[in-house]
Parts: sequence; C-alpha cells; structure tokens
Amino acid sequence: MLESFKSLIDIASTRGVPATITLLIALALLRWVVHRQIKRNSSLSEDFKLRWSNILKNSTYLILIIGLVLIWAPQIQTFALSLTAFAVAIVIATKELILCVSGTLLRAGNRQFAVGDIIEAGDYLGYVVDQNLITTTLKELNRDFYSSTGKTVVIPNSLYLSSAIKNHSVLRPYVIHSFCITTEPDFQRSYEYSLRMKEALDKYWSEFQKENKDFIPLIRSRRLILQDVIPKFRFTTTDVAKHKFVVTLPCRADARLQQEQMINMLLFAPPVENNEETSQETAQTEALPAPDQQAPEPLPDAALVRTTI
Repeated sequence: MLESFKSLIDIASTRGVPATITLLIALALLRWVVHRQIKRNSSLSEDFKLRWSNILKNSTYLILIIGLVLIWAPQIQTFALSLTAFAVAIVIATKELILCVSGTLLRAGNRQFAVGDIIEAGDYLGYVVDQNLITTTLKELNRDFYSSTGKTVVIPNSLYLSSAIKNHSVLRPYVIHSFCITTEPDFQRSYEYSLRMKEALDKYWSEFQKENKDFIPLIRSRRLILQDVIPKFRFTTTDVAKHKFVVTLPCRADARLQQEQMINMLLFAPPVENNEETSQETAQTEALPAPDQQAPEPLPDAALVRTTI
C-alpha cells in the first residue's frame, strides 16, 4: 500500500497536477466569459439570465468532475485496488461490531424500549438494566411467573436486526398480564368457575379504574383499543382434555403476581352460606334442651290456687 502512495505522488507531480491546474484555469475563464456575455445581453429577460447562469454553473462543475476523472483515472485505479483490499479486510474483521452498532442505531431510531422496560428479544426475557453501543444487559425473568431468576443476560445489539423485539412495558407502569388456570374436566364445576370468574373480573375492573384513574387516558394516548385491555377470560381445553381458563387483565407491573394469586383464590374459594340462615339455625339449636335434662314443670293455673286462712 505504501508503494501505491509513492507511485501516486510521483505520477501526480509529473502529469496529474499540471493537467488539473490547466483544467481549472480553462473552466474558470470559460465560465467568466460566458457569464459576462449573458449579463451584458440586454435583450434577455432577468429570468432567462438567471436560468442560464445556473445552467452554466452546473455544467462547469460537471465538466470539472469528468475532466478530473479522466486525468486521474490510471492513478485512481491503482490506488483503489489496494484501498479496496484493505477496506474489505477491515469490514470482515469488524463485522460483528458493525452489526451491533447498526442494531443500536435501529433501536435508537425506532425508540423500541428504554432502561427499566421488560422486553423479549429472541429467547431472552427480562428487565433492561443497562444498554450501550454494543450490548444490552437484561435481568432475566421467568416466563411463567415473571419472577426474577437471579441471573443477568448480556445480549449483542446485532440481535435486533434478526429477531423481533417485544416490549412488555409499552403501557408503563402498567402491563397486560395473561395467565392460565387448568382444572379437571368437570363441566358442571367449570360452569360454576365461569360464573365466579366473570364476577371476579367485573369487580376487579371496577376497583382498578377507581384506583388508577390515569389508565384510560394512557390507553387513548397510545392509540390502543379499550376493548383489548378490559379484563376477560376464555374457556378452552388442553391437549390432555383438561379444562383451561385463559385470563387477561391489566395491572401494575410490580403487582402482576399478586393479582394472579387473588384471581385464583377467588375462583377456588369454598362457597359461603347465607349468614342469616346460619344464625337462625344456631339460635334454634341453642334453644332446644339437652337430651339428659328434664323440661321444667309448668306453673299452676292462677284460678286453681287457693289461699287458706
């Protein structure tokens, strides 16, 4: 490569530089003369003069570029071969780094996520705790329970070019949480569970809107459909013929497990009997005498009582 530079300098000093200077002077004189003739011609309108002055300028630049290419073509060809080989070697050696930087630019341009969001990239799911030009660090989460595994995952940013990125925190600080509840194949009991589930979700949605009044405006600002975030469930079956309820509800990101446990407890809680009937039965039971006790004798009638003097 050094030899190519030396040969380029030698040729430029003998032929390239004088020819380039001659071309520049000739074009400058030609442009000055033609531009002067256009300005002095009083028969031409101002718009016509302006148009032709612009054409003259662009034509001069085009001729200059073509002339420089013709003058320096042999030298450029010799130097380009060496430079191309060097550039190809650099690209091959830094291919992964270039892909990582490209993934970073893609992420920054689309604003896909930020630090603190829960993302899913390829086979990885976790909180974003750090990101830089080359890598992104995640605090890994369990896919089933969204609980921390105690591990950190460092993924290259080139993964963003080949895998879809799912942002689970698009409604930050809220999330749309989905989970499944599997029961034995009993249609009568599944029907009862369906009624309980509907009642539990309706009660949850009412309380959730009262406690989180900024949720509905957030949905509208993100141009989402309200029907997609309302708590709902779907009844289906598994591959082994068991009954399954797929529950979807909005909640805060830090409370998804608590809300899931609450729905499970409401669904499988034993039925509560009527308190009034229970209290009446208890009172009647307490009023009855014990089996080993004798009933008290009745008082004598007042009409039969005689007083002796």
